[in-house]
Amino acid sequence: MRMTCSFRRVGILLFLVSWGATETLGSFSISGREIRLDGSVFQVRGVCYQPAPIGEDVSAAPPYGDYYTAGYEALWDRDFANLRLMGANVIRIYGWATGADHQAFLDAAYNDGDQSLYVLINKWINPATDWGNTNAVNALVEEWVAIADSLKDHPAVMGFLIGNETNGQNGNGYKTDFWAAMNRIAGAMKAVAPDKLVSVAITDALDQVQSRDALMTNLDLWSLQIYRGAGFGSFFSDYAARSSKPLVVTEFGYDAYDAALGGEFADGAVLPADAMEYLWSELRNNRSVASGGCVFEYADEWWKAGSPYTHDAPTGWTAPFVDGEGNEEWWGLFRVLDNGSAPDRLEPRAMFYRLAAMWCDPFIPAFDQVGQTNALFNAGFSVPYHLRDQRVELEISGDLSAWTPIAGNLNSYSPTVIMSTSESNENVLVSATHEPAASGVPVPPNLLAYGDFEPGCTMGWITSGSASPVVSRDGSHSLRLNSSGGFSLPMAFQAHPAAAGEEYNLSGFMYTPVVLPADATYALLKIIFEDADGTDLPPASIAIGQSSADPVYPGAESVSRLNASSPVGSWIFSEVQAVAPSNTTRVSFFIIDVDQSANTMYFDSMQAVEVTKLPDVGSGAFFRLINSGR
Repeated sequence: MRMTCSFRRVGILLFLVSWGATETLGSFSISGREIRLDGSVFQVRGVCYQPAPIGEDVSAAPPYGDYYTAGYEALWDRDFANLRLMGANVIRIYGWATGADHQAFLDAAYNDGDQSLYVLINKWINPATDWGNTNAVNALVEEWVAIADSLKDHPAVMGFLIGNETNGQNGNGYKTDFWAAMNRIAGAMKAVAPDKLVSVAITDALDQVQSRDALMTNLDLWSLQIYRGAGFGSFFSDYAARSSKPLVVTEFGYDAYDAALGGEFADGAVLPADAMEYLWSELRNNRSVASGGCVFEYADEWWKAGSPYTHDAPTGWTAPFVDGEGNEEWWGLFRVLDNGSAPDRLEPRAMFYRLAAMWCDPFIPAFDQVGQTNALFNAGFSVPYHLRDQRVELEISGDLSAWTPIAGNLNSYSPTVIMSTSESNENVLVSATHEPAASGVPVPPNLLAYGDFEPGCTMGWITSGSASPVVSRDGSHSLRLNSSGGFSLPMAFQAHPAAAGEEYNLSGFMYTPVVLPADATYALLKIIFEDADGTDLPPASIAIGQSSADPVYPGAESVSRLNASSPVGSWIFSEVQAVAPSNTTRVSFFIIDVDQSANTMYFDSMQAVEVTKLPDVGSGAFFRLINSGR
């Protein structure tokens, strides 16, 4: 067996941001919808940061959330290393005592320009303020100008967020005097700190953005806090239609507590990590409108519900999450553990690793050791522990031309490869053994997220349907598509990058609880290939299924369908398999309810895979490692 050198896939950097020599001045400005740092485009990879120790109630006693002064250095030492490791470049804070000495904190954040953590300064404003009272507004102007003046020259300071969701309290967002006060404060701050950004952190209130945008002449950008579940929906297009100002989502996230389970989500809270991947991907794909965002939050805060000495989970606020709730004490990238008189101990959840995989450049994988024992090839390589979620694949070739993935994400796809892992403080150590004579069929990974719709989840699917516990083939849920008829075509689909010549199989099970009408009412599975312009392409060939009957909507469709002849109360298997044609850049996998008449249909155990065949390598083979990031 022979080894090639490791390869690094190009073209996968998430953002080109200003690190290094160009950040020494710390001058932030606006150009159109873009934020610029010292003249270069800057995308916010932010984390909301309020490291409240166990036992301290931020709302009831000093320092009232201001953990950014002398005496709290141990917290920054613990946390800044983690934030830099995951690739964050902004921290958004909440407590800030006017007149306190924050120099050491800001210096540590700036770090002499090396992986600087730029700071968005935030301070609470009393929502009960009489905004029409000149003296009251003057006092706020004086306070915020003092903050801006004291920080205007520090390169770590990105800017200022005036208040936190003050618009959502006391009807403030619909008061002209409130917005006039915010604009006046912002203007006074910009006058003394023109190289820093000024905004107002508000709720998901696009109606207020629309009605007040033209009046807020002193705001550099809008800062909205969005909690819409595992996606932003139409938020970005809706925002773009209402304002031409830059946008930063200054809070978004997915809590780690599963109210249905009565504890943290399984596997290190991997479901919230999946949700964060979808959320960040949407932010990344809408960077023409949004300049990034701040994930809520760095670590759990035990003071928010009940005793600050206990990790409480009372019924949360109603939220569009899989369990229907948002639980205040469970939002952290890190869970917090009591550590006596020392700073609390932190344990990373799955979301930390997922963000690190997306925010950091792909590391260059390399074989650490190779060997041969009893004619079996053994290879070892290591993955930095914080980048374990980057997509590293082991590929095999017989001729250095055609390469086939045989293992990925630390899991083997092929019976000829056995993988095992162990962890050190800094790396995940991977051992791979290749046995060419091993029998079996490769099992490529399922490309579909939550194809089993567990635990009551449609995350990753674009769909008008919902996860339902009424009936299921595996587990406790399936996808339900409801229709009132009239060819509204309820559906669900997921899309993935693809290339010409790749072959894909889509399969799953369909179910009807009643006899379906004997008209054009049926369900099918469909594979659609697209080019870079989004144009649907006819498949190069179809191994299972048939071509779409309508050439306007080309694709490969399953022949086995759920229709009037299907047995009631039984799961019907269906599949389709096709090869991507020339110019393919994307493949989409569809579940479609063709609904001339009203119906309810269920779908479960959905799987989409790239069909691969192990090359005939004989007694010699080449291997390589590929990292495509996240």
